[in-house]
Amino acid sequence: MKGLIIKEFLGLRRYFRILAVLMVLYIFMAFGMTSVSIFASVNAILIMICSLSSFSYDSYNHWNEFALSLPLSRADLVKSKYLFILLLCAFGTVITLALSLIVGLIIHLPMQEILISTLVSLLVALFLGGLITPFIYKFGTEKARFIMMITVLIPTVGLTFLSSYLPALKLPSAQTLTLLAWCSPLFVLAFVFLSYLISRHIFLNKDL
Repeated sequence: MKGLIIKEFLGLRRYFRILAVLMVLYIFMAFGMTSVSIFASVNAILIMICSLSSFSYDSYNHWNEFALSLPLSRADLVKSKYLFILLLCAFGTVITLALSLIVGLIIHLPMQEILISTLVSLLVALFLGGLITPFIYKFGTEKARFIMMITVLIPTVGLTFLSSYLPALKLPSAQTLTLLAWCSPLFVLAFVFLSYLISRHIFLNKDL
């Protein structure tokens, strides 16, 4: 399993160099915007791009067919992908938090804002990873890209359309919102685990 994880990171080492350059650009943008929200937004997006690129790399090089000729099971391959996504989220969140703290301290942003935006970024990245991975195993990376775009675009357009009606709606109480906020990490982790089970089932029954 360790070798599979190392393979994932080595396959994307070129992307990581590009991301390092982009991070420098985002630091200047954060100072210009006097906000660290850009780090949280970019973190979730870049994690998804790296995840999709990993699957594309495997597909292009026929990795699954080769890996199954080794003493590896299909379940091992699926597990390694999800562990890779979890590690991407962990590393991305640590970098996001570090950059947010540095910029936030310089421009005097509240610590609570920094921590909340970083946590939300982590949860969004995990949710999107859990959402798109079963589609990748079922339909392949190209179709999964369009599915991801649709799943992100529709809620965004819907929320934009409904934003004018929000003041008229009766919102949940502060206690309810706080409870949902505390429970959201558990919901996301449960969703990712369910996603793993679905992906494993799909890949175990898939003809290569």
